[in-house]
Amino acid sequence: MQLFFFFKTKRTLINHEFTLILTALILFGYVGCQSQTSDRLVAEAETSAFGIVSGTVFDQISNQPVPNSNVTFSDQTVITDPLGRYVLRQVPYGKHHSISVVSDDYQTINLEFDLIQDYLPLNISLVRTNDVEQEIRRYFDRLSNLVANMEKVEDIEGHFSPNYVVSEDVVTQFGVGTGVIPADFTSVKPTFKKLFTNYDKIQFQFDHIKIHAHHAREASSVLQLVIVTEKGPRRKKMLIQTNAKINFEKWDGTWQTHFLQLLEVHLNP
Repeated sequence: MQLFFFFKTKRTLINHEFTLILTALILFGYVGCQSQTSDRLVAEAETSAFGIVSGTVFDQISNQPVPNSNVTFSDQTVITDPLGRYVLRQVPYGKHHSISVVSDDYQTINLEFDLIQDYLPLNISLVRTNDVEQEIRRYFDRLSNLVANMEKVEDIEGHFSPNYVVSEDVVTQFGVGTGVIPADFTSVKPTFKKLFTNYDKIQFQFDHIKIHAHHAREASSVLQLVIVTEKGPRRKKMLIQTNAKINFEKWDGTWQTHFLQLLEVHLNP
C-alpha cells in the first residue's frame, strides 16, 4: 500500500514538472513571437510614415501669391490656387527631398527639404524673368496703333480678356454710354466696328501711365486716356479725356485687359 502511494506521488510530481516545463516553453515562444511582431510593426511604421508639405508660392518682388504654378515632388504635381497655395500629400519621411516649381515668366526653382514630422510649412519665392512694366507699355503702344489704323478689329479684340468687364459706377457707365468704351468682351468688336464706321479718324492716347505689377502675369495701371475722334469734311473733332484704372492678366504670353474703371470723364466737343 505504501509502495503504491509512493509510485502514485512520484508520478504526480513528474506530471506536474512536465506541465510546468511545457507551459514555460509555450510562454517563451509566445513572448518571442510577440517581440518579432512588435519589431515588424515598428519597422513598418518607420518605413510607411508620411507627412504633408504645403505653403504659398509668391513673387519675390511684390510678395504677392503666384497662382497657376506647377509644384512637383517625385511623381506628384499640384497647381497653386488663386491664392498661390499648394498641398503635397503622402510625402514620405526622409532627408534631402527635392521639390521643383515651374511657372511662366519665372525662373524654375529646385528646393531641398527634410521631412521628419507630420506637417511641414514651406513657402517658396519665385524670381521673375520678364519686365512687367515694359511689357505693359508695349501693350498700350500696340493697341494705340491698331485703333489708329482702324482696320484689324480681331487684333484689337485680342487685347481684351474673355472675362473683361467694366466697373458698375456712374462715371464708368457714362463713358460706356458715349460709345467709345466696350462694356464687356462680347461688345469689343461691335464697339470698334461702329467707331471705325462713324468716324474718319480715331486715336487712343495713353499718357501718365503708372504700373504696379502684382506678379509676373498680373498688373494694374492708372493713367490718362485721351480719345480723339474726327468726322466729316470739316474734320469735326471730339475730345474725351479720362483718368482710368486698368487691370491686366497675361495668358499664353499675351497681356489682356480684364477690368476697366473710369475715374473721371471730360468731354470737349
